[in-house]
Amino acid sequence: MSHPALLRRMGAHWRLARHYGIANMLIFHKLTDLDNVGDQGSAMRSLANSLLANAETRIVYRQESDQLGPTAKALGLTGTEQLLLPNLGVGQGLWRIKSRSFVCQHQLHPDELALFDTSSRAAGGHR
Repeated sequence: MSHPALLRRMGAHWRLARHYGIANMLIFHKLTDLDNVGDQGSAMRSLANSLLANAETRIVYRQESDQLGPTAKALGLTGTEQLLLPNLGVGQGLWRIKSRSFVCQHQLHPDELALFDTSSRAAGGHR
């Protein structure tokens, strides 16, 4: 997100996704990371925010308490949705598809878990 040309290309891909039958994914560790894109009011910040605004499906995992307010505001979450976020378990996500929301439990095959289990690697475990 720190390169204007890449942001412009991502914006173009977003607009052409339906035409080409592709899906785009944008993954944030925290939505407040958008605050680090360009200066306040800059074209880069505006473009980065428009990528999020144009996403019709949003998946939100457990959030720390300091991220609840900014996440709820950025995604337009209801009070009920916001209350769910700090209590989601491992592998649970709040799926927001347009104006409907669902809490989903994701299922992983053991081989997928070995690839994506960052918790054990962070704790020094091996898989």
